[in-house]
Amino acid sequence: MSNPGTSRGPILSLAAVLLLTAGLSLISIHVPFGRDQGVAALVATTILDGGAPYRDVYHFNFPGIFFAYTAAMKLFGRTMEAVNLFDLFYRLATLVAISGVGRAVSGNRAGLFAGLFYGLFSTVLYTDYWDIAQKETFTLLPVSLAVLFGFQATRPERLGLGRLFLAGVLVALACHFKPTIGVVGLALAAEAAWPGKRRGAESLRGLVVLAAGFFLGWIPLLVYLLASGTLQDMIEGVFTYGRFYGGQAYAGLGKALGLALIRTAKWALDWRVLLALSIVSVIRAGREKLPGLRLLLLWTLAAYLNGMVQMKFFTYHWIPLLGPLSVLAGMGIPALFPERPRRRGPLLPLAAALFLALLLLGSLFDPARRYRRELLYDLGLIPAEGFYRAYGNWGEGDICIRAELAVADYLRRNTAPDEKVLVFGLEPGINFLAGRNSPTRFVYDLPLTTDTRGNAGFAAYQEKIRGEFLADLGKHPPEYVVVVEKDATSIEPKESYQQMQAFIPFRDWLEEGYFLETKIEHYFLFRRKPGA
Repeated sequence: MSNPGTSRGPILSLAAVLLLTAGLSLISIHVPFGRDQGVAALVATTILDGGAPYRDVYHFNFPGIFFAYTAAMKLFGRTMEAVNLFDLFYRLATLVAISGVGRAVSGNRAGLFAGLFYGLFSTVLYTDYWDIAQKETFTLLPVSLAVLFGFQATRPERLGLGRLFLAGVLVALACHFKPTIGVVGLALAAEAAWPGKRRGAESLRGLVVLAAGFFLGWIPLLVYLLASGTLQDMIEGVFTYGRFYGGQAYAGLGKALGLALIRTAKWALDWRVLLALSIVSVIRAGREKLPGLRLLLLWTLAAYLNGMVQMKFFTYHWIPLLGPLSVLAGMGIPALFPERPRRRGPLLPLAAALFLALLLLGSLFDPARRYRRELLYDLGLIPAEGFYRAYGNWGEGDICIRAELAVADYLRRNTAPDEKVLVFGLEPGINFLAGRNSPTRFVYDLPLTTDTRGNAGFAAYQEKIRGEFLADLGKHPPEYVVVVEKDATSIEPKESYQQMQAFIPFRDWLEEGYFLETKIEHYFLFRRKPGA
């Protein structure tokens, strides 16, 4: 009998899961950018050209996503496919980390199936338009490693302070992508200081070390911001505007709770097989008093709260929950189908396997239907027109990738590489696709046009940045101004064309120096008048 510690079986099985995940992901390599990806790509190219986030491109997100996209384009080129390929490799690394958590808590089989479930769900559900290469995806690798180190540090009677310190650093790195994911640090702190587990003085030392790691994890970013002179710009974008922007999603406690209940039910239906297996594993692990169960439940709660506090409930906001639920679901497989089953007929295990297969099919079948179209495009059997038709209908809705590509192509053909293009709307990805820089750091109109809702402090701030915006246009007049209509969203109910009309100094500047040259779908293309 082979020694489990030296057997190649678990390694080969994990390699097969990695190959399956990579193969499915490569089919989706040409999936285009949505809005979030477009602006992150533009910031990345700015960094590659020697610029800096916030100072040269205004944004309200934390900078981790910009650095990830910068790394992707540095490694693989300035294309949408480069980011998708980087996302693929990053998710493979995350798969290994999640598998490692499952293996540490419950053995090889649990780890293998944890990796399999993460690979399938992260790929089939979350590599489509809007969801691919999102901030939430990039939080999972450092968070999973933090939980792994946290489990290893808190399992023995004596705390592993070195691993707790590393866990704190990793949680801080995850916060560079999404600050709300910092609640996972509270889960680790609760596990380290759980009453009755160890003496109070040792628990206190563990909390101090965990917090020290967390604070140290911010130092490289702080050094970068200070060295690049962008700290104040980040504070304004992330906290002055970002906090105000995020608060727009709140419509009162009753509506917020109602929306949370509806979206949670929809999410539970989408992830039905993971939830069913997680319930099984929790019951079994609770009976056996399995070490690590409490930490996994705390991780699950923290990941759920991360989505709740944002109050938007976009599909990709659920991605952080893939970590703990993949591990719990992976533990559910050996709980239902042990390697040495009790003596009983085959009917019950067969029925359970059939039921789980139906649940898995229910979760993945509809999202997986896109693979046929993607594969045909990969093989050159359908034209780009047919492939991109799935990403927004021409003339309908608030965004259509075919229209964005058409506008970018028009701008590229009618401008020189050093000429500027202003996009007044929510699609700064057009600047990236066209390869044309903006004349101002305000590459999308939201901070300039958001309704101040009677907030005097924000109104004064908006007036200040409007002045900066107009001064930029005076210093560096763009060759084209693209104004977008019908781009209203659930958070921003007014379309950009209407907001341009209400922004009177900008409207007057546009009318005085530009003429409407053409319109492509929802995009008005104004060209600079000769001599203006």
